[in-house]
Amino acid sequence: MDNIVIFGASGGAVKVTKTLKNLKIDFRYFVDNDKNKWGKVVEGKVVNPPEILFQEKCNILVASDYQMEIEKQLSEMGLIENIIIKEELIMDYVNKHIEEFNYLKEIAVDKADEKKLVFGLEEGLVLGGIESFTFMLANEMKPYFKNINIFTKKTDNTEPAGLEDNICYFNLDYDDYWNGIKRLVEAIIKNSPCVIIDNWQNQVLIAVAIIKKYFPGLVKCISVIHNDKVVLYRKAAFMQEYMDVITGVSQKINNNLINGFGVDKTKVHYKESPVEYNKNFKRNYTVDKNMPLKIGYAARVTKFQKRADLIVPLMLELNRHNVNYHLNIAGDGNYFNKLKELIKENGLSGYITLYGNIPREKMPDYWKDQDIFLSVSDFEGASISMLEAMSFGAVPVVTAVSGTDEFIKDGDNGFVSGINDIEEISNKIEYIEKNRMKLTGFGNKARETVKVKADKNDYINYVLKLIND
Repeated sequence: MDNIVIFGASGGAVKVTKTLKNLKIDFRYFVDNDKNKWGKVVEGKVVNPPEILFQEKCNILVASDYQMEIEKQLSEMGLIENIIIKEELIMDYVNKHIEEFNYLKEIAVDKADEKKLVFGLEEGLVLGGIESFTFMLANEMKPYFKNINIFTKKTDNTEPAGLEDNICYFNLDYDDYWNGIKRLVEAIIKNSPCVIIDNWQNQVLIAVAIIKKYFPGLVKCISVIHNDKVVLYRKAAFMQEYMDVITGVSQKINNNLINGFGVDKTKVHYKESPVEYNKNFKRNYTVDKNMPLKIGYAARVTKFQKRADLIVPLMLELNRHNVNYHLNIAGDGNYFNKLKELIKENGLSGYITLYGNIPREKMPDYWKDQDIFLSVSDFEGASISMLEAMSFGAVPVVTAVSGTDEFIKDGDNGFVSGINDIEEISNKIEYIEKNRMKLTGFGNKARETVKVKADKNDYINYVLKLIND
């Protein structure tokens, strides 16, 4: 592909640029909506305004967290058909250099061996829903597989309890992309025949594609789509020939895959994500109106997706309505320091506790003490954090993102508000605060929903069926 232009000139674009450079794939320039970046040079390329895209036909690779907004913009510009994804460029490079893997033909693979299980977790052992899902599933699969490995990159986070011997670290730096792919290919073959549960649809999936070209049937790939970012839909549509099973974490995701992006419906499956459920747990709520209602927010403290920038405006709105509350934030991220600064500037320090990251094993105790689970995200898959909170009776107050309509009935077992609608979110919290005696009813229904829909044993049986079919 010629005349490649990258839309976006921030952190995500730098990662893409390093990958392309490593594969010796050139591009013309960057485009960005930020006027302050125009004319500047990033990674050796000039940043231009979007209007330059009208001057010549080009292939536009969106490398920004704001993919959906940029796609809408390009659609309005009449350029939506010009969008490509980086996997198109990577697979083109793979096909042109596939002979570099001819040595694989000489590798003796004993297909009679018992299948092994591999999890793809390329982004590292960070504290997030995808990682929690992976660690839970890996531990639960131990009785069924003698050999389980989690392929990941080294981070500062500690290895999860019980899985220390299952972690396999790889150098997955973007500026060493091709060698990283080769390392993954060799590691997967060494662990074959195997089933791969792929969580990120990045390097592991490219390695799977290469292996399938040489050893059809050696590897079964179960690709888990964890949120409804449009780039994941495009990626699944383009790479679906290498995915044996595609399982979305919400019915909305599956519908979009099939109806919006033409993914083969025979490959697409769905089961609600699982969480631990303590049937003996009994909880108490803050029903005394003299005590602040406890609101729990446990997520990455980022502006993108999680919308941590809405927290202070929400607190100011709650204060305007004289709501008696205390917000407990568990998490860290690139907006943490800015949030801390804004809280101080607005005199809100007495209404909030910033815990930073809380270890996974301590999160149950955190949720046992919260009256409300708060999420103001722009998009999700089916939030594991929300389900964990509901399992301990924290009443969800969330935005209408993917997965919420499958677990929450507004006003019955929780509350759903419009995305970016601070006033509505505030009104829902105020209603709970003024009607605290209803907390037990809301919370019990939330727990019952999780008990029925997110049963861990049901999910394990579902995954085993996907593996064995």
